[in-house]
Amino acid sequence: MSQILHIFRKDVRHHWPEILLSLALLIAYAVEQPRTWTGQPIENRFLSFLLGFLPALMVLSWGFLIVRVVQGETLVGDRQFWVTRPYEWPKLLLAKLLFIFLFFHLALFIMQLSLLKVARFPVMSSIPGLLYIHSLLAATLVLATLALACISSGIGQASLSLLVVFLSIIGIAFLSDLFPDSDITNNVGAIDALLIMTVCIAVVLVQYKYRKALLSRLIVGAAIVLILLVMVLAPYEKLIRHEFPSATSSHPVPVKFTFDHSLSFAHGEKPKFNPFGDEVDLEFPFQITGLSDETIFQIRAMKLDLDLPTGEPWTSHWRGFYDSVSAGRTREWTHISMKKAFFNRIKDASVKAHISLALNVFRTGPATEIVVAGDRVSIPGGAWCLNDSSENVLKCFSALKQPSPMFIVADLPNSSCALSRTSTVQKFAAAPASFAVLSKDSDPDSTFSPIQQFTIALSRHYSFEDLQIPLPICVGTRLVVSQPRFLYAVRDEIDLGNIALMNYLPTYPRLIIPPQQPLQPGTPTDSLSQNFVPATPPSGPALTCTFARDGARVSGRLAGVARRAFARRRKRVRIRGRMWDGSWNGS
Repeated sequence: MSQILHIFRKDVRHHWPEILLSLALLIAYAVEQPRTWTGQPIENRFLSFLLGFLPALMVLSWGFLIVRVVQGETLVGDRQFWVTRPYEWPKLLLAKLLFIFLFFHLALFIMQLSLLKVARFPVMSSIPGLLYIHSLLAATLVLATLALACISSGIGQASLSLLVVFLSIIGIAFLSDLFPDSDITNNVGAIDALLIMTVCIAVVLVQYKYRKALLSRLIVGAAIVLILLVMVLAPYEKLIRHEFPSATSSHPVPVKFTFDHSLSFAHGEKPKFNPFGDEVDLEFPFQITGLSDETIFQIRAMKLDLDLPTGEPWTSHWRGFYDSVSAGRTREWTHISMKKAFFNRIKDASVKAHISLALNVFRTGPATEIVVAGDRVSIPGGAWCLNDSSENVLKCFSALKQPSPMFIVADLPNSSCALSRTSTVQKFAAAPASFAVLSKDSDPDSTFSPIQQFTIALSRHYSFEDLQIPLPICVGTRLVVSQPRFLYAVRDEIDLGNIALMNYLPTYPRLIIPPQQPLQPGTPTDSLSQNFVPATPPSGPALTCTFARDGARVSGRLAGVARRAFARRRKRVRIRGRMWDGSWNGS
């Protein structure tokens, strides 16, 4: 033990500048956090820009500190001075780990406890979650940096090794785009994480015991090759089908999906499409029936398979698709992207289509009714929110993790909490305004700050349920909050029959056929996105107005500008770029 403390004291004396730098950045981060909670701006642009990079600077300072302290007794080469001293490699390694524990883990842990205290969240009950976060940091950031320091002889080599690792990560991320199915299943990621952790531990032990740098570097290279092989050879389709099995009597599909052949997008003579990117986004409408009031499900992923006129098959592969469907919904639009070049080749042809949906099914638990009173509200799960009416959201804070799963519904808009009059006039669907976060993961988020910030935005679908609009949350609004429980995962297979893909490419402006019926005067206020009834004509004799110029006339009943001028009793108004003279007649 005395040898461990001797090495530790020597490292503190030699590396106090690096220690002070890392602690200074940590303190600056802690002081900065309360300002981010309130959203107070910083007038100095350079300072604001610099504070945005504080987390990255902290990571760099910790990495630099770990590399410097490990290389105080370098493990590369055969001319190290320390091997002539009576050092035992296990004690040398323990001294380095003690240094990392005190000046990284303990310093960060104290800062996190302080932030929890400042934000008035429970401290003692958060300690298990903080320990879990630090175990993840030790298994990722600390272990990887430690292994990197062990196979490099100086800061220059460590920087070069870091560059190689960074480029390898970029290459792996680029290759993952070629395998879109890899984003759906977590099994391959777990294998990669276990492989990386095992390799890092092996490199550290080999270096401290044998100091075989070439062998350690070969182990790292072999690990990178293995990760690439796992990515390329993994049976993603089988893994996804295992994770999302076919429906059974005990685990049925929660709703009946029926492809709605009656709806499509109108294109006209000169349709306008999204000109950006090399992909098009197709949308397919489904009618949904049979969803119980206690069930809510998430469409986790979807896949489109086509039988082309040439007889060739085509698949989009599984694509992530996070969309929640709750009681009251009658229609769902699924999205899939496709290369423009391929789409233009088959867009007007009749193709046989098949869609696969991967679903996570939840059951809503007991509900709690909360009334928004003032600018602050507490929600189940230990979170509290600030009501930011200017942005139609609740800005919320929680300790360690956002409460999830969580489902909120509200009767919005209503007479006391209306949308602005500048909103588009469209009918709303029958489903109430809602907000849903459906996740099976209950572990704390592995971030440096223990205070998690998130927003709650209630939105409601329009009549076709293809688009939705965020709604204001006013004082007095009643929120019904429940915490759903995950039940099971299931897969649904739907045959669309023969379709023309061109019919499901949205245009700009967006127009669905057949169009919805126009709103009639006197429509109830809760059916309007503007949430207001057309103005009642004034009592007494009716007035009509006519605006004229150079023999041309614009009736007040037909021109919007003339109507507004009529309401304000103006005698001159600009219509169609010209000044017009008006007159009023009573009848």
